[in-house]
Amino acid sequence: MLKTLVFKEVRHKNNIEETLREYKQRVINNSKDMEALQNLATIYHALKKDKEAIIIYEQLVKLNPDDFEKRAFLGYLYYEVTELDKSLENLNQA
Repeated sequence: MLKTLVFKEVRHKNNIEETLREYKQRVINNSKDMEALQNLATIYHALKKDKEAIIIYEQLVKLNPDDFEKRAFLGYLYYEVTELDKSLENLNQA
């Protein structure tokens, strides 16, 4: 559902680069802004920039280690970039 909301917002703004800059600035201002981090990761994944999404998901998991959904998606992202050991590690922790 979160992804759908982010994509609607991006499509409505019609400028993904501007949206990326906005979320990056929010993270610069507050490195623990979970919403901005999640939205950045979602956009990167949609743009097929999974390595960038992984970096952000690693931050999200560190900020909230009990969020098993984020841990599972991190495992999926590692699978997508064929880092299978890290994928299994994260999926097993989810």
